[in-house]
Amino acid sequence: MVALTNESPTFCFDRDELSTTDFNVDAFVVKYKREVGLEKLRDDLDLFLRVLKSSMVELINRDFADFLNLSTNLVGFDKSITTLKNPLTAMKTDIMKINETLSTQRREIEEKLREQNAIRQRKQVIQSIIDVQKSIQKLNELDDAINLSKIDISEMIERAVVQFSFISIQLDKCDQNEPTVESLKLIIENLRRVFEKRLTTAFINAYREPNMSLLADSLKGLASISLQTIAEQTFANEIVRPYMEKTVRNALIQSTDISLAFDKTLDFIRTECKAMLYVVERINRECGSYFDFVVNSIFPELIQCLEQSSNILFFVGDPDIFHERYSYWLKFLEQLQTILSKISDENLKKSKIYIEFSSRWDLVVYYQIRFQEISNSIENIIVNKSYELNEEKNSLFKTLITLTIFQSIEHCWQKNIFLEPLSHRFWKLTLQCIVRFCVWIETFNIKTIDMKFLLNLYIDLQTFSNEVKKFFHNIILGQRLTSIISLSPNITIELTNILDETLFNLTDKCRQNLKNLIIRQLIDRCNETLHSIQEIPRMYRKTNREAPSKPSSSIITTFRHLQTFSNDYSGTILTEDECKEFQTIAMEEITKNYYELCSEILSSVRKMEDSIQRLRRVRESSKALSNMSQSMTTSSTAALTDDNKIRMQIQHDVNAYTSELKNLDIHIESSNKLTILNEESRLQI
Repeated sequence: MVALTNESPTFCFDRDELSTTDFNVDAFVVKYKREVGLEKLRDDLDLFLRVLKSSMVELINRDFADFLNLSTNLVGFDKSITTLKNPLTAMKTDIMKINETLSTQRREIEEKLREQNAIRQRKQVIQSIIDVQKSIQKLNELDDAINLSKIDISEMIERAVVQFSFISIQLDKCDQNEPTVESLKLIIENLRRVFEKRLTTAFINAYREPNMSLLADSLKGLASISLQTIAEQTFANEIVRPYMEKTVRNALIQSTDISLAFDKTLDFIRTECKAMLYVVERINRECGSYFDFVVNSIFPELIQCLEQSSNILFFVGDPDIFHERYSYWLKFLEQLQTILSKISDENLKKSKIYIEFSSRWDLVVYYQIRFQEISNSIENIIVNKSYELNEEKNSLFKTLITLTIFQSIEHCWQKNIFLEPLSHRFWKLTLQCIVRFCVWIETFNIKTIDMKFLLNLYIDLQTFSNEVKKFFHNIILGQRLTSIISLSPNITIELTNILDETLFNLTDKCRQNLKNLIIRQLIDRCNETLHSIQEIPRMYRKTNREAPSKPSSSIITTFRHLQTFSNDYSGTILTEDECKEFQTIAMEEITKNYYELCSEILSSVRKMEDSIQRLRRVRESSKALSNMSQSMTTSSTAALTDDNKIRMQIQHDVNAYTSELKNLDIHIESSNKLTILNEESRLQI
């Protein structure tokens, strides 16, 4: 774009925006239409066009000489181009011919090289076939020599291993589709079977003698021709199976105790197979092979013997026997793990026979049976003996239900009940026992439960919480879940938090509910006797009774309930402080209720008195009754009225109420209401 002078006017758009490579007219117009409007944009574009034209004219005037020289210098330039074009065209043609010749020669050379490489490879294959045939001949000679006892078995193994290794290397160099190679493979396979039989026989004989040197040589020979599986199967058939038939099966026939089978198998591994396993470990380490006679020979034979000898091995109908057998199985695996290497242990747990045998132990049904036993024991107590006290003298728990719940939790983790694979289920059942306890407490009906039971249960909840926590740390974490904790240390914190949260609901919410129930029972007993003060107006109104000189019997009876509560439970079930707390809370509500009852009586008396006074004033207006009214007024003022007797009785009762509170050393916030009540009754007399 033509450069504009610095004095060019400003525009609503950026001048450089028009010279960009991706300039779009539509987008440009839409953009500035929104910003300044079309009229402003049109005016600025028109002005910009005039500026461009002016700048163009100035540029041509300034560089006019250069424009003229440029047109003059181009005269005759086409002739110079034609002069250079012809030799360049001829050179291009020559170069293309040379390139074509070179390409042809290159293709011919590459073809010759491929033919030569194929011939060389063919020679190698032929040489490999010849070498294989020679090795086959040597193996045949070696077989004849061993038949004629010209060489010993160790030398035969060493030489056979060399020849088979050499044959394997040479066959890899050959074309597998070669007819000759196919025929050689059949011959080699026959020879392999011959020497396989010799090697396995040497292996079994070396084990029985025992000859550890020959055992090592035979195992190396079997490993060199990839016959580890054959060796393991042969050992299982020739050594392990007869031992299982003679020892383990007979033990299972004579007794149903499968621990004998596991013990004899472990004894067989530790004693009779000890030397062989030591040699096998060294060969695996030195040769890079992998024999695993325990996992692939001994373990399958043991499982087969167990399954054939015991038809009820996995029977779960008797949970005690099932637990005993499965515990023996777990113990056997744990002891076997100490013998096996880490790789062997992993291979065992991945093996098909291990997975199938382990899956036949129906742990789910076993747990369901145990769940029914534990849950039924709890539900039986809840239904039939829910509110009974525990008669055992030395027991930690005073109520039968608390004892049953705790024993159920202990039952979950007993050695003859608990199984480690079911840890998560028994932990859940433990929490369910606690939650069931909470739910049962929440369904209490205050009218049907004895206060003594509630108090004992109130104390038991705290004891229960403390004992469960001890049991959790000492037994559950300390003995039953040690292996799980070793794998995941953080699980201890998680389980502790879950248990604390569950127990908190029991000791906080449920215990507070029990406390409220106990206090409510105490309040109801006291209120029941206090309600008799409502009979005071009826006792003195129109009965000509003498003025009261002592408190009502209802006050004495009310505080007798409180004294009885203290005598029966303070120092035996509750501490003195706890007993005082229960009494104080109860008296707060009882006093409020007593105040309301007395206030209602005084209010009623005052209303009655006001009504009588209005009636008297009406009668005094009648002249006929003036003398009678005057006589009545005189007698009324002279004698104590029934209403004042009622007030005096309430005053005596309030004083007695206050005195009894002091005797029991109970301090309540509602005591000021008694003072108010006493003052009201005194002023109204």
